[in-house]
Amino acid sequence: MVWKYGNRYLKAGARDLTTLKVKKIQDAKDYASSELSPTDWYVVRKSETNTAIPSAISAFRTAVRANYIKLKTAITNASSVDALIAVYNYSN
Repeated sequence: MVWKYGNRYLKAGARDLTTLKVKKIQDAKDYASSELSPTDWYVVRKSETNTAIPSAISAFRTAVRANYIKLKTAITNASSVDALIAVYNYSN
């Protein structure tokens, strides 16, 4: 199995799997951060003025964090490159 990593192609192996896992976990973390960033000001406002965070915003932020944790766990638990690829295969 070969995995495209940036402009390079990597052969499936334990070292490559570890490299890919680290990269994919960082990608997931970056994505979650970018999703949370627009609503960070609600958290700051709550901290500074004790103004409640709207429930829809709290629910959204909780969902983003929960999805990140699920994805990170799936990536961490992947035992092969094929299993890691399967984490990203979606079906309708």
